[in-house]
Amino acid sequence: FTLKADGERKLLVLNADGIWLNYPEHLASLIGTKKFDQNSVYDCEVVGNQIFIFDCLLKDNEDIRNKPHLQRLSECRDLDISGTGYT
Repeated sequence: FTLKADGERKLLVLNADGIWLNYPEHLASLIGTKKFDQNSVYDCEVVGNQIFIFDCLLKDNEDIRNKPHLQRLSECRDLDISGTGYT
């Protein structure tokens, strides 16, 4: 997780179809083919080939936006997006 990096804001979506970068809503790019049983959505910024994650909105199909920000940040740790071309 990170502070604002002045990149392009995106939503990182992990679902049964793979790993996606979405933003705005109608523009989606599949960046990884790893499949997930549960849906998760992270708020992030993309700078070059780096993804800086700064919030978790949905974790394993659970909307966690009402939880304290520090608790949501803890959900961003250990996120594996290897094989996407992003770090």
